[in-house]
Amino acid sequence: MKKGFAIFTLIMLALTGTFFTVESMDGENFKELPFSFDNNGDILKGAFFKPNIKKDSYTVVIFIHGDGAMDRYSGYYFNILAEEFAKKGIACVSWDKKGVGESEGNWLYQNMKDRANETVDAIEALKKMEIVKKDAIILCGFSQGNWVLPLVASMSYYPDYMIMVSGAVNWNRQFKYMVENDMNQMEYSPELKKEILKKCDEFNGYFKSEKTYVEYVEYMKNLPAEVNLAISGDEKPSISSYDRWVFEKINSDSDSRPWLKNINCPVLALFGEKDENVDWKESISVYENEFVKNNNDDFTIKSYPDSDHSLYLKNPFEDEKMSKEAQFYSFIFNPYQYLNREYVMDMVNWLSNRLF
Repeated sequence: MKKGFAIFTLIMLALTGTFFTVESMDGENFKELPFSFDNNGDILKGAFFKPNIKKDSYTVVIFIHGDGAMDRYSGYYFNILAEEFAKKGIACVSWDKKGVGESEGNWLYQNMKDRANETVDAIEALKKMEIVKKDAIILCGFSQGNWVLPLVASMSYYPDYMIMVSGAVNWNRQFKYMVENDMNQMEYSPELKKEILKKCDEFNGYFKSEKTYVEYVEYMKNLPAEVNLAISGDEKPSISSYDRWVFEKINSDSDSRPWLKNINCPVLALFGEKDENVDWKESISVYENEFVKNNNDDFTIKSYPDSDHSLYLKNPFEDEKMSKEAQFYSFIFNPYQYLNREYVMDMVNWLSNRLF
């Protein structure tokens, strides 16, 4: 694969504290073009992955990030997907979250409706580009991004197609699901597990109440060690920064169910059965029930037995035999030793079969 590097802030900064800065991120099958738009006075910047296949205009897949300070490449994950879409003549676009990379603002001060408005603004900007087909807008959400997608469908006429990857239904239940998974790996008694799950409800209540950040910090400092261990993997308190606390506070009521009924376009929903972050069985059940109930019969749902939350077969950054830098480059040059290729091709083929 031909590699040109751009500002790789997320993965390499997180793993090594190192910035890799290069001028472009062209792939074998696409050329990267600059993309920017305005959202409430903040200029957001990103990448338009234009296929090398020559066309007058392109269908565009818009990638919607999950949680975290994600840049336009999402640690090279989006580049891999863009390569496969580009082979079919389908363009892709993504942008640095607010306050990340070249984008202005602060993503931690956004709730899901804010992010949905941001997505609509991005679509409007795309539709002004001559090389973009106006009647074929596709949203592809990852994890937390799937609280954004139904809201976009509720507040606009977009999208024409929707791809949902590892979508959770309810913020609080997702948190408890993660804690339960962690506890299952520990030798906790059933009584202690039950008590910790009660603490989870109490913990979530802090974000729904009028309690201040100072009160939250004091509460976290007084949690028992076994509760901290189940919540964060460390016996010491894991206290969110003020900005992260704001983010959790304004998003703790997130639930996709009230908005799923407004999705009227074809939907593809994909899950990994080894997902430790999202209760994929619950999500599938809710999606099926809501789509059938609201007469959207054009939906496809699939799960992959050997894949995790990111649809990895194995995490590319957990090989203790290699340095973090070596792990990163191993992922770049041979991504499908880690990422489930079947999942990627299912996504590409599902869309291309409907478009062409």
